[in-house]
Amino acid sequence: DAILNRPSRFDVKYNFALPDPSLRLAFATKWIGKVNALSANTGIKFTSLEQTASDVADKTEGWSFAFLKELYVDIPTPS
Repeated sequence: DAILNRPSRFDVKYNFALPDPSLRLAFATKWIGKVNALSANTGIKFTSLEQTASDVADKTEGWSFAFLKELYVDIPTPS
């Protein structure tokens, strides 16, 4: 009850628009580049960063930045 009735960071609601295709492409390019840089640890290597990023941007309409980031950071490492 003390948290719910106290003014704090929880009393402000922010709305963010979903990213458009160009923002999804830029975000995908950034994160796929990071995955490629870590390919020795993940076992994943993309042959065409640009084509992969374009495919991801096309197939993720309606995804927020949070969902997109989860797509990249939750890549399982091979056992």
